[in-house]
Amino acid sequence: MKDNTCCFFGHRTINEIHEQRTKLTDAIEKIIADEKVDTFLFGSKSEFNCLCLELVTKLKEKYPHVKRIYVRAEFPFINDDYLNYLLKSYDELDAPPPAKAALKSP
Repeated sequence: MKDNTCCFFGHRTINEIHEQRTKLTDAIEKIIADEKVDTFLFGSKSEFNCLCLELVTKLKEKYPHVKRIYVRAEFPFINDDYLNYLLKSYDELDAPPPAKAALKSP
């Protein structure tokens, strides 16, 4: 079976208000229910990512099949304490090989 994936990698800070939280929750639930998205990838060091993790975690109560995966851009090897800490919030971890060069738009 193929995973359908949604990625959350956003700005470091956000001006979050109740309306944004509600709209984002509705959008996430819609893609779970209608688009069969079952895998969510999260970055780090961002209020946006933390908010999305919080909302997906809450929706996981209703949709327990959903996976939350933390994508680490740095430090592919971590100690067991940090691993266990991360696994309290995420179902899996991924550390893709680092990009040698990032492309920038002109």
